[in-house]
Amino acid sequence: MENNRAQWGSKIGFILAAAGSAVGLGNIWKFPGKAFEGGGGAYILIYLAIVVLIGFPVMLSELTIGRAAQANAIDSFHKLGYRGFKWVGVTGVAVAFIVTSYYCHVGGWVLRYVVSYITEAQTVYADPLGYFYGLLGYNAATGETWFPLTAILFAAVFMAVNAFIIIKGVEGGIEKFNKVGMPALFVILIVLLARTITLDGAQVGFAYMLSCDWSKVGFNTFLSALGQAFFSLSLGMAIMITYGSYLPKHENLGKNTALICTMDTLVALSTGIAYLFSLFNMLFPGFWLSRGIHPHVYFEASSVIIAFILLGRLLEERAKGSTTSAIRKLMGLQPRTVTLVAPDGSH
Repeated sequence: MENNRAQWGSKIGFILAAAGSAVGLGNIWKFPGKAFEGGGGAYILIYLAIVVLIGFPVMLSELTIGRAAQANAIDSFHKLGYRGFKWVGVTGVAVAFIVTSYYCHVGGWVLRYVVSYITEAQTVYADPLGYFYGLLGYNAATGETWFPLTAILFAAVFMAVNAFIIIKGVEGGIEKFNKVGMPALFVILIVLLARTITLDGAQVGFAYMLSCDWSKVGFNTFLSALGQAFFSLSLGMAIMITYGSYLPKHENLGKNTALICTMDTLVALSTGIAYLFSLFNMLFPGFWLSRGIHPHVYFEASSVIIAFILLGRLLEERAKGSTTSAIRKLMGLQPRTVTLVAPDGSH
């Protein structure tokens, strides 16, 4: 045992820190889009079943391993089992490293858009997709590319902030930050949810989310929900093993795991409600205009976190789908009648 190993300062601190790891862009960015593509309520039911039957036991197992070993993810498997299982911990750390390699850039995009919405909101609204491409160093209209210095600088700022929090320690850094950050996130989501309910035609988005379109469900839907659950709950990344290693022996792991999974799922469902209606308005503005209702592109005004990513992604996917459909139709065209012209000019 590591006698001098730090511990969480309070139970609520650990719950918020673990939920802070689980709740993130996986819920806010990925979940609404996947639910939209996977049949609305059908995808949500599949996701909930996976969280209960797979996500909860795996998270409980990881927290148990960490608390029992009181060591990092690599040494935990070495101390509790056969020496050869050390590679399992190494794999988890490698996965976390790979995720961090791109997650820091996504975090940098978020910081950049926070600044952009404060300083040049109209520029962002004027051409959201073009603005996002510009951040990445690409001009879609001309094909011009350049070094994405702004994106890299904001990614560096994001990494520096995270490094500062981690250096401050478990209780003084991670726990202290999440005691403020997580309640703030919940307040923002509640405000967005309340605002969404007041929008014209909100019942359409709710109806789609709560209805089960099983025609869109296939093997890939289950695979997508499984991947979403693991990513959203931070499973298989050595995170929960590490967090569990700082827990005292008297903590009820089953109860804590249930709280973390519940908070993570509630955030995912809240973002689904808040954004599916907004996405419907963006993708099908003609539906409202034909009925004399001006479409609300809600996330342009309020979704500081995901507008730039989700908008670009869905527009691209829609464009690809339309192009593919058009090509198939052209290739499938066949003449129904054939006219032969004889040398004498007769048909």
